[in-house]
Amino acid sequence: MRKIILGFVGLIALIAVGSLIGLRMSTGLQDALFQRALEKRMANLTLPIHEGSLNVFICGSGSPMPDPDRASACTAIIAGGDIYLVDVGPGSAQVLQSSGLDMSRLKGVFFTHFHSDHIGDLGEIAMQSWAAGRQGPLAVFGPEGVEDVATGFALAYRMDEGYRVAHHGADHMAPGGLQLAAREIDLTLLKFGALEVTPIDVDHDPIRPAYGYRFDFAKRSVVVSGDTVPSNNLERIGAGADVLVHEALSRELVQVISDQLRTNGNERVSDMLADTLDYHTSPVEAAELANEMGVKLLIFTHIVPPIANPVMERIYLRGVGNVRTSGVVLGRDGMLFELPSGSDQVIGP
Repeated sequence: MRKIILGFVGLIALIAVGSLIGLRMSTGLQDALFQRALEKRMANLTLPIHEGSLNVFICGSGSPMPDPDRASACTAIIAGGDIYLVDVGPGSAQVLQSSGLDMSRLKGVFFTHFHSDHIGDLGEIAMQSWAAGRQGPLAVFGPEGVEDVATGFALAYRMDEGYRVAHHGADHMAPGGLQLAAREIDLTLLKFGALEVTPIDVDHDPIRPAYGYRFDFAKRSVVVSGDTVPSNNLERIGAGADVLVHEALSRELVQVISDQLRTNGNERVSDMLADTLDYHTSPVEAAELANEMGVKLLIFTHIVPPIANPVMERIYLRGVGNVRTSGVVLGRDGMLFELPSGSDQVIGP
């Protein structure tokens, strides 16, 4: 497996030993060590994407619960080299910035629903893709309410847009790059050149509507569940897809945490955490759904609760192997999957 670990943070690891020695070296040698490490990092800064393939990049596999290893909900679908994001939760912008993806090729954001852990980085996504060279307003799609969300973020970033243009100049930061072109969508098929996107009505009650999405490109297909209990619509419309990216909550782990909070006297948070049990899908249920759909690969995302150690991971995945013996991946930020055209392969990290 290969995990994408790119960006300038990695530069520190590359020169850690050299920097310790460099403290006793001349400034010229220190500069040379830094320059060499920087050149090496820059040479490997681009994430290789085959434009004829359909690709999936996990830019946020976490949830609202704090997790130092996972950003909140975000899945990138890359078709013909163009990038489309499903949700943009807090932290996802930084994952994308360090990924090596060419964010100037971001064509749109699809929202499943408007919980904060799915929308929080919309402003930063717009800002960073604009700085990368994206031109014109960013298209934002979603159910009823998407126009309010886009209007709010655009208003919050309006002054910053002016600052950037004034500082860097219109040649580098073309005016209008932080505008958001919101479009409320229903369940009608959408086409973007050779890419087809099918919204799917899922069950995240009391959030209505809530969507999942199916992406079809070059005779390959990916389904992203959004937040939902096991959904007949998802099974029906997603049948035969190559990859299912599905949220999954461990009821066993969440219940233990909720009970301990109550024992510690924090009944309010205990009650709120227990409330999450009735509108998400368990890992075993997601595996059963993947089998019914006939998908080649199931990727767990929106991991609840955060997996802090191997013991928790085993509990989280408990029973999955009894249902589905292969084709299961516990999603992690930075994972890239390629679905080559003319093939039934799914090439993972």
